Amino acid sequence: MPSLTTVPTEILLLVSDNLDIPSHFALASSSRSFYERLLPALYRRAIATEPGELINNALIRNRLAALDRFIEYGLNINTLLPYGLFTRRWYSWSDELPTAVLAAAIRGSIRLVRLLIERGADVNIGTMPANETPIHVAARCGNIDMIRELVAAGADIEARTQNKWTPLWVASHCKMWEEGKRKSDTIEAIKVLVELGADLEGRAENEDTPLMEAVLSGFVKGVQALCEAGADVNSMDGTGIAVLHRAAELGDRAIIKTLVAHGADVDKMVPNSAGIMWKPIQFFAAGRQRYMLWLEQRAIADVPDPESGWAEKGAAEISALLIPRETPMDL
Repeated sequence: MPSLTTVPTEILLLVSDNLDIPSHFALASSSRSFYERLLPALYRRAIATEPGELINNALIRNRLAALDRFIEYGLNINTLLPYGLFTRRWYSWSDELPTAVLAAAIRGSIRLVRLLIERGADVNIGTMPANETPIHVAARCGNIDMIRELVAAGADIEARTQNKWTPLWVASHCKMWEEGKRKSDTIEAIKVLVELGADLEGRAENEDTPLMEAVLSGFVKGVQALCEAGADVNSMDGTGIAVLHRAAELGDRAIIKTLVAHGADVDKMVPNSAGIMWKPIQFFAAGRQRYMLWLEQRAIADVPDPESGWAEKGAAEISALLIPRETPMDL
């Protein structure tokens, strides 16, 4: 009786194609001959059905040799990863699926990023539909070594998300509910991105520059870093409101002081919400009046901090900073 090992490879492949993957693997493992003849087909079948899971498992278990073998048989290293341990642990804030190199970037593993790039990972592929790329997440985390590594590998320093956010814009954005970490962690990222050629005036979809975003976020150190890098302190947003006017409306004394020190025009007039031309001091007065009204109506709970722009001391200092510098009339 002929041995199964003498069955032609074509017939073995036809049989294995009608088995589920575990049974296919069991058949391949039943003899060395079967293993050598069926394993390539098993690799290709796994790649066709669950490519992201293969990458995910190889990265979790640090099995780079297995990853290389899958790539050899046609695995696309830029496949989006499925939800799993790797993505849940390292890309937890987004519902969008990342590529392996993006997940490695948020993990902060330069070694893994290099290994993936060596295997053909594209550092400019973003999530869908937000299009957040590896350099965006490196900027978000303030990882300057990762930023340098990605740029050296060809990452687009002006890459845009769906909302037209550049990496510099992301580094300049500091939401207050993120435990304050971004307030210090992205300072050096801002400096490095500028050093590497990032556009200081790159606007988001809402026409806000990185400096305007830092102002709106109350990111004092970010404002300082951007001003020192040469950001336009007199730039305006899409509604025609200048940076200093927004800061004045928010009553942020430290930011106002920084902007004025770097040449923001205290005489500049821009339209308020009613279309009336106002100077920064008028935006500040309106903002403070609104704050006091909210306080009176108990729409907000606490009285202003004695050092804030809304308290008497802070208001006096801001007013002094924003007094228009008009030339006195000759009498």
